[in-house]
Amino acid sequence: MSNKKLMTDISNFEMRILNCGLIRNPKSEIRNQYFLVGLILFLFLSSCKKDEVIRTAGPAYQYAPIDTGRWILYDVDSTYYSVFTTPPATRFTFQILERIDSTYIDNQGRPTQRLQRFKRNSASAPWQPEVNVWNSTLTLARYERVENNVRYVKLGFPINLNTTWNGNAYNFFGEDIYGYDDVHVQYSIGTFYFDSTLIVLRGPLPNAIERKNGKEIFANHVGMIYKEYYDLDIQNFSDTTGAKYFYSIAAHGLHNASVPIPH
Repeated sequence: MSNKKLMTDISNFEMRILNCGLIRNPKSEIRNQYFLVGLILFLFLSSCKKDEVIRTAGPAYQYAPIDTGRWILYDVDSTYYSVFTTPPATRFTFQILERIDSTYIDNQGRPTQRLQRFKRNSASAPWQPEVNVWNSTLTLARYERVENNVRYVKLGFPINLNTTWNGNAYNFFGEDIYGYDDVHVQYSIGTFYFDSTLIVLRGPLPNAIERKNGKEIFANHVGMIYKEYYDLDIQNFSDTTGAKYFYSIAAHGLHNASVPIPH
C-alpha cells in the first residue's frame, strides 16, 4: 500500500470518528459554542417580545377591552375651588363619549388602540370632538393610557391585592402609587350591575392640608365604569383651592347595527 493511499485512509477514518463524537475538534467546539449562545439569545429575545405584547387577551385582561368599536358614555360632575372667585366653588356637569376607533402599531412595536373622545354639555347638545391625543396599550405587565398627551399606567398585572405600581412611571409627574382595593367583585352603579370589577386606589390618604388621591373601577368586558379624583389644597378643614371630579357610566356598547352610539 502506498504512503499516499495510507494517509488518505487514515484521514477518512479520523473524519468518521469525529462525526461520531469520539475525537474532540477544538474548532468545531468553538463554532458549536457560538451557535448555542446565539440560539439561546434568540430564544430569550423572542420570549421577551411574546411576553410583552398581548395578541389575544385572556380573561384576566378583559377589564381593559381592546376591540374596535367599543364605546362608553360617562356622566361627569366636576367642581373647581378658588379663593379668587365668588362663590368660591364652581360646578360643571357634562358628558364624555369615548370610543375605540382603530388599532395601530406604536414606536415600540406594540398594538395600540386609538381612542376617539367627544364632549357635550347636556344630553341634547351636539358632540364636540376633543383634539388632544388619547390612546391605550395593553401588555402582559400593565394597561397604559395616554390621556391629554400624558401616559399613565392604569392597571398592573398580575391582578391581586398585593400588586402595586407607579401610575406616573412614564410621564413627568411625581410618583403616584396605585394598588387594588378589591378584585373580581360585583358592583352596581345606578341601574347597571357588573358581575366582576376591579377597584383601584391611587395616591396617599388625605390629611389636614391636602387631598390628592382617587379611585377607579373597571368592569370585565367593559372598561372603566367609575372614576373619582381629588386635587385639593385644604385650609381650616374646608376645600379652598383645586378641583374634584367624578365619572359615572351612563351607557356602553359595541358600535354595530343593534347598539348605536348615542347621538
